[in-house]
Amino acid sequence: MVAKHLHQALLAGVTVAMVISGCAADRTASAGAAAPLPSSPPAAGSPTSTAASSAPAAAATASTAELTVKYLAGNTVAGTDESRIRLAAPPGTAITAATEIAGGFVFSADDGFVYLQARDGSRRRVGAGQFTVSPDGTRLAVMSDVTVSVYALPDLLRLGAYAVPGATPGGPSAIGVNGDWVLLFDADQPSDGPGVTVVWNVTTHASVRLTGVYPLTLGTGGDVLQRALTASGRPCYALAAERHGTGATCAPTARPAGGVDSGALSPDGRYAAISVSNRIAPVVVHTADLRAGRWKPITLPVPSGTPVYWAGMDVVIGGDATYRCSVTARCARLPIPPDAAIVPYAG
Repeated sequence: MVAKHLHQALLAGVTVAMVISGCAADRTASAGAAAPLPSSPPAAGSPTSTAASSAPAAAATASTAELTVKYLAGNTVAGTDESRIRLAAPPGTAITAATEIAGGFVFSADDGFVYLQARDGSRRRVGAGQFTVSPDGTRLAVMSDVTVSVYALPDLLRLGAYAVPGATPGGPSAIGVNGDWVLLFDADQPSDGPGVTVVWNVTTHASVRLTGVYPLTLGTGGDVLQRALTASGRPCYALAAERHGTGATCAPTARPAGGVDSGALSPDGRYAAISVSNRIAPVVVHTADLRAGRWKPITLPVPSGTPVYWAGMDVVIGGDATYRCSVTARCARLPIPPDAAIVPYAG
């Protein structure tokens, strides 16, 4: 049985990393010259930018190799550097989501299974369900009907499994895996909020159950980037292992009705990219401010979109258009088709 994973189905509509279904359209023509991203270190192997400015700038188009971001074009991983890698999907199937790791790709297909493809093109079937990959590319979590299984990458050594208490088939989703910690969400279980969140440790088998919060992503040490409500009922965002009201400090902010929120944490843990709604511009927030209960966002100069993943110290924003933005709001629009399924790099 293929799980429905309600939470991930909602996110799929806004092109969030590693849980997206659908195919990308034909690649659009390359846009104009790239805008520099001076505030962020260049990606490994890329040229170093000589420009420097901390002032926010309007988004511009970009098509240079140093800004390479990949996306799904049917069963092919296409790059903004014109690269093309055909994934070894089983005959007659379409790839629904993919993540690149150092040793190849993890992808899911519409037959309901998750696969690992090595650089030599060989393919191994992992199991049925929905998947997420750790930011460093060393862990894979696959959520079946009610049980998550965690594997080491790239050898697929099974590290452990956890059945979500009280779950019904297709309810829970794997939101993130980071080190020994796994973030799960079950929108089907009754609670005092949007569903039940569980943070589980694959080594110690300890688990923390949270209600009244909406999980966005998982940090180190089991910290959860989460949306909750203040005592007065205002939306707020926190980064903590606890729910708001049990030790976690929450930063209140306005949030428009409707839309889907999402978030991604920078590799060094200093920044959170948050979309309070995929209908408006996302923001970058210092995690120190979130922990202190302060909402001091830097609004990114893009019309809308959701954070997909961090490419070095730049965040990739997906949606109607795709952007790569620095932490000081220097953004470059990338030549990627609208609503394309971005293929994050984990490693």
